[in-house]
Amino acid sequence: GTTIVDLSGTQCLYLDGVNDRAYTANVRNGSTNIWEAATNLVTFTSEIWIRSNGSWIRNGNIINMGYNGAYRNRMNRNGTIWSYYSGLADSTASSLATNTWHHLVFSMTGSGSNYSTMNIYRNGTLFDSRSGINRNPNYGYATRFFGGYGSTSESQRFYMGIARHYEDIALTQAEAAANFDLEKANYGY
Repeated sequence: GTTIVDLSGTQCLYLDGVNDRAYTANVRNGSTNIWEAATNLVTFTSEIWIRSNGSWIRNGNIINMGYNGAYRNRMNRNGTIWSYYSGLADSTASSLATNTWHHLVFSMTGSGSNYSTMNIYRNGTLFDSRSGINRNPNYGYATRFFGGYGSTSESQRFYMGIARHYEDIALTQAEAAANFDLEKANYGY
């Protein structure tokens, strides 16, 4: 299973790229699911510190929220990030280096008319942006999986540091940069 390791003084999870996952279950607060990915959710942020252990695994997921019915981000073998937004797939133009910590922020801003913008920040700088995404998730009450597509497939091998999810909040570049600056010393920057 997933293990906690000390990587040069940084406590993190190690996901082996075979069968390890970290996840948030369908956490509920009374009858309300506080991790809901229902059809009205178009604004959110997922944030994570990751570092490869050698090469990236092709089609290995970093974050999966709602399978193909919502949002997921996975790596291509060349280090580009492949993102899937409820039916629309796209890859970043630039790649992530291996064996280096990366602070990634996936910030989705909805306009209220089903048109959304996804900004991906790496280490506090805009890494990629997609606008005019005409997609709303259709998978309610989603478990967030880190390191795989659900519990059994599309595994990614990486070290996982701090991870956060914000409902109804799309972090700006300034906020992503502030989080990076606050924590970067723990990750060798």
